[in-house]
Amino acid sequence: LNGWQGYIGCFISDIVPVWEGAVQHNCAKRMELGGEDLTRLLLKEMSKQDPELKLDFTTAELLKETASVVSEDYATAMESCSVEEHILPDGQVCFLGKK
Repeated sequence: LNGWQGYIGCFISDIVPVWEGAVQHNCAKRMELGGEDLTRLLLKEMSKQDPELKLDFTTAELLKETASVVSEDYATAMESCSVEEHILPDGQVCFLGKK
C-alpha cells in the first residue's frame, strides 16, 4: 500500500508519505499554514475585489469550505472553473471564480 496521508488543521498542515504500508517519518513535512490562514486570505482577497462586500469570518469560512477545490492539475482546474453566484446569509450576493 503506497500513498500519502494529509492533514490540514486550523494552523498547520502535515503530509506524510506511506510506502508499502509503512509511514516514512523521515520524509514527513509540516507547514505552518492551515485552514484559518486560508480563510483570512480569502477575506483579504474578496475585500480587495469588492470593497463594499461585508464578510465576517464565519461566512468566509463557509464559502471556503463549499466553493474551494484541490486539484492535481492546476491548469486544467483553472480552465474548467466558471464564475459562480453565491447568496450570503445576510442577502448580499458575491461572485466567485478563478481566484
